[in-house]
Amino acid sequence: MPLQSIIEPPKEADPPEAGWPLIIFLHGTTERGSNLQKLTRRGPLAYRADGGRFSCYVAAPQCPATTTWNHLNDELRQWLDALLMTHPIDPNRITLTGFSLGGSGILDWAYRSPERFAALMPVAGVDIPDGKRNPCVLASIPMWIIAGRKDKVVSASGAEAFIALMKSCGTEPRYTLYDTNHVETAKRAYRNPELYNWMLSQSRVKSSQLGG
Repeated sequence: MPLQSIIEPPKEADPPEAGWPLIIFLHGTTERGSNLQKLTRRGPLAYRADGGRFSCYVAAPQCPATTTWNHLNDELRQWLDALLMTHPIDPNRITLTGFSLGGSGILDWAYRSPERFAALMPVAGVDIPDGKRNPCVLASIPMWIIAGRKDKVVSASGAEAFIALMKSCGTEPRYTLYDTNHVETAKRAYRNPELYNWMLSQSRVKSSQLGG
């Protein structure tokens, strides 16, 4: 069954020549189900609803109540392929961000398709690595990892263990540790305009290839 989603275009009328950037948001456990309104509670859609401005598409698929993101790999791939066919989106400027269950979900998706994404931003969603995957698969993708010191749901120790692994691959993700619990980490992160500026500055085409 195809995934339900909210797809929100930018306010501006004319797309850049290569198309708009795309931020994909994967939600957490409590937003699963079939009520799309839940997807506007937090994350980029909530920031925009509160008046935040950033020029790109935002797309948020919804995970059915009976499963989790890591079991939806085929569905996510088909959903993204369809999105790129029907909207003026630049395939080199797709960033994944996700909260909680969605944070581990974006890493799972990126492990399976690292060539598709310009950047990754998991928020309160990095579990302690289980050793089953080679983290160096992700080494070429810019990452900004956000965790909460008081988070009792997804401990910041997972983020720190993952970052240590990435360092062994020769790369160091950007890391922000808030003094917050699980839900407050998401609220604080997704209200910060700097996050959106960073996500929209990333591209799989390096500036040298753009002639800059």
